[in-house]
Amino acid sequence: MPTSIIHRKIPADPSFWILVIVNVWSLYYYFTHPQSFTTIIWLYWAQSVIYGIFTVLDMLTLRKAELTDNKPGSSYILQKAFSLFLAIFFVVHYGFFHLLYYFFILIIKPSWPVDKPFLIASIALF
Repeated sequence: MPTSIIHRKIPADPSFWILVIVNVWSLYYYFTHPQSFTTIIWLYWAQSVIYGIFTVLDMLTLRKAELTDNKPGSSYILQKAFSLFLAIFFVVHYGFFHLLYYFFILIIKPSWPVDKPFLIASIALF
């Protein structure tokens, strides 16, 4: 995709602006409440999990699997099976990473409290 098309699409993409707003809001919150570092860690973990969920949905709804033979006689079932394989592969690896990430946060978390209303509002906004 030419860069001029990418540059035109980004400003019009609402998900881009939601991501920017949530991250700026998180940074502002951290600078005004530095004792809430744990809240920010959990927010970014949840944000990453949400990215993963939407990535899997995107993989499952591909029109054409990129690595299969896309000739006119190409099997639709083969393309969907490949998309499913990619999604399962992603879920296993991404899920394992986030499970370890989750336990890592639980183990090393500081004794600072988590601001649950801010965390829930931020995740809901995202």
